[in-house]
Amino acid sequence: MPILVRSNKTLPELFDRVRECNTNEEKIDVLTKYKSRQMRWFVNATYNFDFSDFKIPEYTPNPKNRPQEICYLSLNKAVNRIECAINFHKLGNDKRYNDLMTIVLENVSYREAKLIEDLFTNKKIEGISKTVWKKMYPEFFRSQEEIQTTQIGN
Repeated sequence: MPILVRSNKTLPELFDRVRECNTNEEKIDVLTKYKSRQMRWFVNATYNFDFSDFKIPEYTPNPKNRPQEICYLSLNKAVNRIECAINFHKLGNDKRYNDLMTIVLENVSYREAKLIEDLFTNKKIEGISKTVWKKMYPEFFRSQEEIQTTQIGN
C-alpha cells in the first residue's frame, strides 16, 4: 500500500501510523518518508538525554479534542524552547525552566504534550523498537566495538 505523505503530520500521528505496520522494514519505510528535525531531535533526546532530574511543571493541557491546526505551537516549533528550558534547568534556574516548559506544554496539542511528558519521564516510544531507530539514526547509538573500547580504556 503506498504511503501518503502529509508534511504537517505530528509525531503522535506518525507514531500511530508506524504502530500499524507489521514489520520493522515497513516501519522504517514510513519513518524515512517523514524524517524531520523534530523526529531527529526527539529520538536523540529519547536515547541520549537523561531527564531523571527534570520535573514536569503543573500545566493546563489543551482539550483532547482540540485539533493540532488551531494550537499555538507544534512540537516542531517548540523544540528550541524545550532546549532553552533544558539549559535553564542545567544552570539551576528552575523558574525559567518551569515558565518555558509550561508555555510549551500548554500550547502544543494534548497528544504532543503527553509525548513530551513521556520523554521527560524517560519512557521509550511504544511500538517502535530501538532496532528501528538504530537503522534510522545510527549516529545516535554507539556500536558494540565503541562500547568495548570505552570499557577497556577505563
